[in-house]
Amino acid sequence: MVNAKCVCGRDFITTISRMKAGRGKFCSLECRYKYAKRRSGLVYIKHKENPTSFKKGLKPWNRGTIGLCKPNHTSFKKGERNGIATEFRTETTANENNYNWRGADVGYSGIHTWIKRKLGKANFCCLCNGIKAKKFYWHNISLEYKRDLDDWQSLCPSCHGKLHIRLKREINLKSA
Repeated sequence: MVNAKCVCGRDFITTISRMKAGRGKFCSLECRYKYAKRRSGLVYIKHKENPTSFKKGLKPWNRGTIGLCKPNHTSFKKGERNGIATEFRTETTANENNYNWRGADVGYSGIHTWIKRKLGKANFCCLCNGIKAKKFYWHNISLEYKRDLDDWQSLCPSCHGKLHIRLKREINLKSA
């Protein structure tokens, strides 16, 4: 910190880096606007006060609202119940009742999401009884991807890869 003297005559404290950058020559923005010279040599003259600037003595509009969210008339209020018509009812939109239900036409990721929701996350291997692997997958036994919970098994990546290689060989032998 360095003691400096403003062009207006007031003493003020600033840093050496601000002095070198040319920003620490004035004690306030008011002095800077009044005495600073532009590159073209013109002096900035303040003709009138900004009518929207904050006046001393006035109370700020947001005083006392730090950390509070002022709700408007459409805001959701915690614990408030708007009526039974607006509540979400799972039984009316679950599974077959959902407007987006595809049934047997479901895709690969959709059937896997459905299996994870119904059977949970795979956490062991059915073939090697291993639980030391970091990942486990749900594998479709019949490779038909139907919505049958008994048609799925949990496998580790090693067994999953070996099983797919064996199944591909069997399919190639049948087609040949």
